[in-house]
Amino acid sequence: WLLSFFGTLLRFGNFVLTIHEDEMVIDRGVIEKKHITVPYNRVQAVRIVEGIFRQPFGYATVYVESAGYGDARGSGSVVLFPLVKRSGIEQFLDKILPDYTGSLPALTPPPRALRRYIVRSSAVLALAVAAAWWLFNSSAWIWLLMLPGLWWGYLRYRDAAVGTDGGRIIIRDRVLARTTSIVRRNRAQDVSALSSLVQQWRDLAHLEVSVAS
Repeated sequence: WLLSFFGTLLRFGNFVLTIHEDEMVIDRGVIEKKHITVPYNRVQAVRIVEGIFRQPFGYATVYVESAGYGDARGSGSVVLFPLVKRSGIEQFLDKILPDYTGSLPALTPPPRALRRYIVRSSAVLALAVAAAWWLFNSSAWIWLLMLPGLWWGYLRYRDAAVGTDGGRIIIRDRVLARTTSIVRRNRAQDVSALSSLVQQWRDLAHLEVSVAS
């Protein structure tokens, strides 16, 4: 954790975001200096990432997905702002990228989807606990190790949402960090609704949105 903390300080120290008429310019770094230019017409999406250690304190990192421009070769992700209060993100985006700001009514997964989230999040952990219980003749208390997996599955279910209007698609999901992705409809390269046989039987589907970056 300490290595990650100081690494972040070195990576994002001296951070400056400069706004021009047609582009944004980002300068950052203490030892290794980086100068990144992102034209507005290349922005494909905005991502708001709330890490598991930052979310409880109300902080997030804001990324832009940019076609042909990124922090690393082959990557379209650029850190637009490394640490910002969650409550101030809408005001921040309203000044920088007004086309990507504003909340929308959200569609959340129905209760019947909860089982799928929990099973997919805890299946591997359940196999590991079962193997340890069988091989080492462990106490039944070992099954309490399943609780983090069950809680993670519930968090993924609770945080999942999608909203849309005439110009934007907003998707919120969680792997470890909770991520809110905002995509302009005219920037979406592909929108897919996927449904396995089990999902079809339960009247569920999986939504994917792809952008050029």
